Amino acid sequence: MSLSYRARELAKRIAFRSPFLSWLSRPGYAYNLEPGQLAVLVDALNKTRRLTGAVVEIGVARGMTTVFLKRHMKETGDMRRFICVDTFTGFLPTDVAYERDKRGKDEPELGGFAYNDPDVFRRNMQALGLDRIDVIQKDCGLLTKEELGPVSVALLDVDLYLPTKRAIGIVYDALEPGGIMMVDDVTEGTVYDGASEAYFEFCRERGIAPDVVAGKGGMLFKG
Repeated sequence: MSLSYRARELAKRIAFRSPFLSWLSRPGYAYNLEPGQLAVLVDALNKTRRLTGAVVEIGVARGMTTVFLKRHMKETGDMRRFICVDTFTGFLPTDVAYERDKRGKDEPELGGFAYNDPDVFRRNMQALGLDRIDVIQKDCGLLTKEELGPVSVALLDVDLYLPTKRAIGIVYDALEPGGIMMVDDVTEGTVYDGASEAYFEFCRERGIAPDVVAGKGGMLFKG
């Protein structure tokens, strides 16, 4: 056993027991999606393996969910195209203004996600050994059928009303028969419940029965 290894283990032991450093040893949950949502997404990947369309994640933040899904795909030999879409500059000012002026939201979280950068995102994925990821820097409402191509599984996680409203129909219409889509933050009474409003509106407009899993994942299925 090397000296450096023993030193690391000693440091962990001290931190674990120190009342001032115990937070360093405290386990945490790394995902913004609930465990039930992640389970449903893994199940969706497995169920759609016969399809050839892309797996699409819109709204990637640091990429924690990207890593989770891509790790599963890599371990199962799933070679489908994986598309990540984000502004990589945070929410658009017009979308934030709508939340404040029309929906009465004025929380600090509306200024979030501006730290992101597409080149850093790519490098981080490559450093983790995760390839076959196409990164598109764009407002999700400006996506085209040509960029997406057929879609087998999609996660739409853009939080606010307007971007969810703009993108939900684009992505749903790109789903292959048998494709599965999840809209995150379908929960009333939160800072990001604009996504919930847009999801239920879309279901009413298309005559689709809403289906919410794990308390916040709005499901859509292409028959």
